Amino acid sequence: MPLQSAKNVTVSFAPEAVFNTPPGAAPAPAAEFLRFTPSAGINLTSATIRSNEQRADGLQTMGRNGSEQVGGTYASEMSLRSHDVLYEAIIRATWSASLIITEASGQAAGITTEANAIVGNTGNWGTAGLRIGDVIRLTNHSSAGNNSRNLRISNLTATRIETFETLTVNVGADTAFTVTRGKKLSNGSAPVKRTFSVEQRNVDIDGSQQFGGVRWTGMKVTGSPDGMATIEFTALGASMTTLTGAASPYYTAPTVHNTVPLVFADAKVNVSGVDIIVATAFELNYAINAATQPVIGSKTSPDVFDNDVVMSGSFSAIREDFDNVTAFRAETQFELHILLTEPEVEPKDYISLFVPLCKYTAADAPLGGDGAMIESLPFQTGAQTASAFRDATMLTLCTSAAAV
Repeated sequence: MPLQSAKNVTVSFAPEAVFNTPPGAAPAPAAEFLRFTPSAGINLTSATIRSNEQRADGLQTMGRNGSEQVGGTYASEMSLRSHDVLYEAIIRATWSASLIITEASGQAAGITTEANAIVGNTGNWGTAGLRIGDVIRLTNHSSAGNNSRNLRISNLTATRIETFETLTVNVGADTAFTVTRGKKLSNGSAPVKRTFSVEQRNVDIDGSQQFGGVRWTGMKVTGSPDGMATIEFTALGASMTTLTGAASPYYTAPTVHNTVPLVFADAKVNVSGVDIIVATAFELNYAINAATQPVIGSKTSPDVFDNDVVMSGSFSAIREDFDNVTAFRAETQFELHILLTEPEVEPKDYISLFVPLCKYTAADAPLGGDGAMIESLPFQTGAQTASAFRDATMLTLCTSAAAV
């Protein structure tokens, strides 16, 4: 009889059309493999119902198992496209397709470039669909050095796209250009709630645990100078079924993503409009408060009830001055923009995370250690109010990865 090894396992998932109901007959066309690193995984647990019987022998009567729920985490390494479905479920919104603006779009008949700006002669970049925090690429521009680069929008007006990146100045109106914004995901005005069926397959013993009614309830992104950009996904669900023999695997042909893992060593971390070059660690924790509800007559919750989002984070950096201490004391709000790219020539494929409203909750720097003084900077976040040039959101993702 075979024994199951810890490594020879796969995890795949697909969205449910009906809560706690596997999506159609296998194979489900929307199923994907989950790329993961050693993880706790998700498991079934139950409440313990203890007997209070008073016995003459002073011993305890065996109790019962009560309501059940599914929960756990998967750790992974960030890579383009690999987790787009999970990001969508956690942010509770829907990806917007990439946006293409040309001289024929009615936005601007021509553009000029300044050291850090693309300037249109007419129209309104906000009306065209751009927002502060987006990542764009300029192509077909007469100054070759401005083309096919990832440009982060630092500020936006009707006619000006201001960027953190430096451009070649060209005062002659260019009447043949293309501005492309990547695929984008932001919090919406009404959360879009999804549940999933998740299969953990034990390959050696030809069996699976199929978890139903699973909501993805959070993600934690972490980075360090000499490590992969890691992400941990949190899940909460309602039920578990075991599958064996011909029934396993349930998902027989999940989509596989093999894109390159990302690192923070070549990332751009922008705080308050400045690219930080002395950062030593980063963490962003996005968590949805969620719970199941025990009911009489069933061990399975009728739903997984998700509520408000709490997002916080921290980064550490070599102390250069007391500006961060001052910002902490003054409750100064700032923007945070993270750009992660694949190791290739321009245009580099990317994914970006933009947090429009942050505020430090401390600015600590322990004393007496060897090497540099490292300042720890935890922060809280809040929801940004919509405007002509800003999304109403707590978090926006933008990526060059097209939909599969």
